[in-house]
Amino acid sequence: MNSNYDGGFSPFYFSIKEASVVCGISTTTIDRGVKSNTYPPKYHLSKLRRGFRREDVFSWLEGNRNWGVK
Repeated sequence: MNSNYDGGFSPFYFSIKEASVVCGISTTTIDRGVKSNTYPPKYHLSKLRRGFRREDVFSWLEGNRNWGVK
């Protein structure tokens, strides 16, 4: 885990590729995790851009695996 990661997408969001690098897992694994609510959700940032909130990704790295559960 590299909590000092300084990606170029946004100061608040990771692209899926950036999230993949930070978490050390593939983009396919991230997509599967989003579908099964075990990885943070994607947010619509514009008409074509989607991103993951950085704080959510770091929370996932700390062990939170219950996304979408209230």
